[in-house]
Amino acid sequence: MSTDIDPTTVELPVEGVEPIFRHMDDPDMPWQLCRAQRNADGSESFVREKWFSFSPDPQYLSLYAEYDPGMMVRRHGHYSPHIVFVIEGGLWFGDRWCPKGSHIELPFGAAFGPIRAGDEGAQLFEVMMGDPRSWGDQPEVFQAAQRIASVTYEPLILYTEAALVYLLFSSVLSSAQVRLERKFGRHALFQAGN
Repeated sequence: MSTDIDPTTVELPVEGVEPIFRHMDDPDMPWQLCRAQRNADGSESFVREKWFSFSPDPQYLSLYAEYDPGMMVRRHGHYSPHIVFVIEGGLWFGDRWCPKGSHIELPFGAAFGPIRAGDEGAQLFEVMMGDPRSWGDQPEVFQAAQRIASVTYEPLILYTEAALVYLLFSSVLSSAQVRLERKFGRHALFQAGN
């Protein structure tokens, strides 16, 4: 149905139009990897979405999203009104904590975030009532949040572990070099030419 038609002038019900039922396990509804980040500890976090309905006319998108723990998304808005409902876990939207059961309404023209998933991650149901594309806002706020998170999550143990691995390999290589020099004589290649 085109958005140019006044729905109050259409004879209802519309013949041939039926409800559409979807389930999370439908084979034609794969996971979409929408965002990815490499964390300070070397692990990766993602935002995954399953798009239940993605309609071009009238334009709308309904989806189920999963945020891995600590996943961050820049402050942004959408080219349409946007609804977010937190099913499980929780997220920070800027400085506001939104736990399970939270409903966030993003009117057209508004921005929210940066978004940061809590320690348990989050599961969301979202609806965008129009063009679902996003636009960014205040990249400096996102960059500051990334710096804070990396300082918080960057453990000293990683550097210590890397130093120990380097020490182990350099010790093994030095030991092998000494044994080979004893076996073949010191600087055997240079002595063979004299």
